[in-house]
Amino acid sequence: MNQIRKIANAFGRGIAAGFIISFGATVYLMMENKIVASFLFCFGLFVVSEFDLNLYTGKIGYLATDRTWAYLRYVIFGLIGNFVGMLISVSILQQTRHADKLIKNAATAASSRESDHLFSLFILGIYCGILMYIAVACFRRGKARGGINIIGYLSIFFCVPLFIQSGFEHSIANLYWFMMSGKQWTLTGLWIMLVVMAGNAVGSMVTRLTDYYLLERPQRKAEASMVNVQKNLDV
Repeated sequence: MNQIRKIANAFGRGIAAGFIISFGATVYLMMENKIVASFLFCFGLFVVSEFDLNLYTGKIGYLATDRTWAYLRYVIFGLIGNFVGMLISVSILQQTRHADKLIKNAATAASSRESDHLFSLFILGIYCGILMYIAVACFRRGKARGGINIIGYLSIFFCVPLFIQSGFEHSIANLYWFMMSGKQWTLTGLWIMLVVMAGNAVGSMVTRLTDYYLLERPQRKAEASMVNVQKNLDV
């Protein structure tokens, strides 16, 4: 029963994350000013981070250091939930007066991926993964310090527009383009989504390892050493 609850929690948080990210993708397709739209896209990651929802691109990097079946299961069911949440939102939006515009613009976005080659998409996915890890890691550290999470908010509002304006590939955003345009079940669409997911994973996990071994672990050791010194002084 406990395992079922954990799976349900991972899946439910994944659905919520996928649904919320669709808001950012929608406003991006609806607006002509893509610079402003890229900042509004931040809403998705802001809500995901603030409520600790299970978004694939925000969680996959930590698998590099949390190499447990429990965490892998959490990421997998979160990814499935992301797919379901995005599909629910897209299906609802396709019933609105904005459907024609959304489908047309999503088809354009999907076509630009289809005309690219897989290695290019993989590299662009890596770069997006790097930025997503940085945004989430900064948000976590800022939240852990307590008070107003200025560093966390800034990391989101820099990293998200940066990856969008740079043309990097975000696997969950790509789900929206392909679902809205009805291309998610094509062989090309599936390959693109899988390759970008792999790129996001590589970029995020490599950045996590770099962060952990060069910054986080040495800092923990230094803090532990200071605690030991203080204990010795107290004695």
